[in-house]
Amino acid sequence: MVLFEETKRIDDYAVFTFPRVIEGIWYFLKRKYNFKDIENFSRFLFAFCLALIFLLKKHYPKEIPAHYVRQFDFFFGN
Repeated sequence: MVLFEETKRIDDYAVFTFPRVIEGIWYFLKRKYNFKDIENFSRFLFAFCLALIFLLKKHYPKEIPAHYVRQFDFFFGN
């Protein structure tokens, strides 16, 4: 689907699909190597993705779309 979208929309899809990709990799590794389930993994994944977004906002502010920056500033302050 991303191949047929405009270039500015690819970032929007990446924000929504990144957590699902990480979760899919974890489930693949868990099934293949018989890892035990991590308690509260979804909370850890949410915290990791939020930290990554804040890190990118601090060091690469021009790469994040302006409407996301406005939403983050509204919810979390500047």
